[in-house]
Amino acid sequence: ALALGGKTPVCVGATADLSRAAKQCGWGRALNCGQQCIAPEYVLCPRSKLDSFVDNLRRWTQTLIPDPYAEGAMGRLVGWNAAPGVDEQNGARRAAARVAALLETARDGKHGEKVVCGGGMDAVRGVVEPTVVVCGWDSPLMREGMFAPILCVVPYDDLGEAAGPTRA
Repeated sequence: ALALGGKTPVCVGATADLSRAAKQCGWGRALNCGQQCIAPEYVLCPRSKLDSFVDNLRRWTQTLIPDPYAEGAMGRLVGWNAAPGVDEQNGARRAAARVAALLETARDGKHGEKVVCGGGMDAVRGVVEPTVVVCGWDSPLMREGMFAPILCVVPYDDLGEAAGPTRA
């Protein structure tokens, strides 16, 4: 398969079933630790629906994966299941460090990020909690593909303006 990278957006409209949208977005992002190219990486959400959508995301994340550290509950970061003697652990360590830095950015909130749920990881086991972050376009989380179960929610007031950055 060819993976071209990029950030896969989802747009929640003003008339969307917020519970259903939250369930599908949360599940899609957590699947395989967020490391597939079709995983939703961010959700555009009407500002007027943001609180309800985020509450639904939190609820569905906790319902679908009540204990992300339980064996088999979450996929692991790339390279964690490498065969003995294969130099995949260095790649796994780099992946863990990169994801740890993303989570730190989300928790710091220097660009207005707000962690809604999750935000933790077990770097030794390569397990990352499904994490939901409300942020804006200027957040470092929006600059490149994360390949982790971190889902950004970007509020919008005007759908036409919100769609502009998705075309860039």
